[in-house]
Amino acid sequence: MFSELMTDKITVKTGDGRTFTNVAASVQGDKVFTDRTDIPLRPGDQISRTTPAGVEEEFIIEDPGFHSGGGDLPDTYQMRVRPHLPQPRRPNDPIPDNSEELERDIDYWTDQLAECSGGSERAYQIDARLKRLARAKERVMLARQGGETQRATVRDYASTGNRA
Repeated sequence: MFSELMTDKITVKTGDGRTFTNVAASVQGDKVFTDRTDIPLRPGDQISRTTPAGVEEEFIIEDPGFHSGGGDLPDTYQMRVRPHLPQPRRPNDPIPDNSEELERDIDYWTDQLAECSGGSERAYQIDARLKRLARAKERVMLARQGGETQRATVRDYASTGNRA
C-alpha cells in the first residue's frame, strides 16, 4: 500500500560516505518519505533526485523522522528536508577543466558582472575571472581539436596500408 506511493527514485549520500541509489521514495516539497529504513539516515545527509523534466534537485536532511510501523504499516522515514544550495562562488575559485563546467561558469560570472556596479573591486575580479575562463575554454577547444587532428592523421596513415 505505502510502497505504491513511492514514485520517485532518490540517491542518498550519508555522512559516513556511503551512497544508496535508486531508493524508492515520495518527494513532497520539504518532506521525503521512504520505507527504506535499512539506510542509517542522520541530519546533514544528502538526498538527490532528477525530476521527469531532467532537473537535478538536491536536499539536506534536517530531521530523518523515523516512524515505527504498526499492523500492516511498515517502518518509515518521514524526512524533513531543505534545498541544498551550492556554496557561493568566488572569483578566485579554481578554473574548471571541462567545457561544460566552463560554459556554466562563464554564464554565471557574466550574470554576476551585469549585476555589479562598474569600477568596483568585485567587477574587476569578475572581469579577470572571465578572462581566465575564456583562455581556459580556448585551451580546452584547442586540445580537443588537437586530439581529433592526431586521430585523423593516424587514420589517414593507416588507410594507406601502413600500420600506426
